[in-house]
Amino acid sequence: LNKYSPQGDTIWTRRYDNVIPAYYSGLAIDSSGNIYLCGSMGKFDGEIITVKYDSNGSLIWSRNFSNNNRKYTASSSGIDVEGNFYVGGLVTTASTSGYFVLKYAPSGALLWKAEPLIGEMSANTAGPLAVNKNGDIVITGYTGSGGQTKMWDTNGNKKWLIFDGESPQAVTIDDSGNAYVTGLYFTSKYAVNGTVAWTESEGGFSIAVDPEHKVYVGVAGPGPEYMYHLRKYDSDGTLDWMRTLPEEISGFYAVKVDNCGYIYAAGLETLPSASTDKYSQTSTYRYDQTGQALWHVSFIP
Repeated sequence: LNKYSPQGDTIWTRRYDNVIPAYYSGLAIDSSGNIYLCGSMGKFDGEIITVKYDSNGSLIWSRNFSNNNRKYTASSSGIDVEGNFYVGGLVTTASTSGYFVLKYAPSGALLWKAEPLIGEMSANTAGPLAVNKNGDIVITGYTGSGGQTKMWDTNGNKKWLIFDGESPQAVTIDDSGNAYVTGLYFTSKYAVNGTVAWTESEGGFSIAVDPEHKVYVGVAGPGPEYMYHLRKYDSDGTLDWMRTLPEEISGFYAVKVDNCGYIYAAGLETLPSASTDKYSQTSTYRYDQTGQALWHVSFIP
């Protein structure tokens, strides 16, 4: 784990050593600057590792979770306004698989675990997880025949489960409990009861929602001349604007909205082969609410 300054300088580096290597898949930071990591122990062991550091890189606690009869693989994480940390992923038995969520208190105490109910275990993969300020949790992924999205309340009680969409790639949730999912050839909004509020046939790799329930989707084609673009939808699903990118940008893989309503979108940009020994660089764009690009910065890893 590395912490960098705003100028890109390394402040500190930490390595959490295990007898079995850990494959980390989730990171979150609370309002005090504490950092949470989660991942899976080994490739086939089925044990979850969760680690908390303070802002100076000192280890506060670590927790392991396992069940001898089931294999757990962490895929994503989230944190609520009270500092509770959520780990989501896929749990597998000898015959089937489905979603799980673990909720840890800031102290490291496991508050609850939610696992699939009988008849629900049909997921092949678990993807992103999102949490709102009320502690509602939503996770998405896909089965062999399509997408699957599930929501729990802050106490780990199932709110709804829906099979919809094709190959979901990203999910977010607003503070009212509406969920938003984008994937291959679709973007959908689900109401608090799990019903479909609206669906668009254009999909994407990333999604964000602002306090007014406006939705932003980072897309990787098809579009005008098959270029990549960023789309903004109104709360009712009406397309507000679309901004097309140079063809060198291979889609927006991350989209965020700040408290002032500015939109940040990041993706990979292919470099001319003769310009550097690197093949690509990370490019980040900042937009205002009207879709005006304010600046663009690039970084070569």
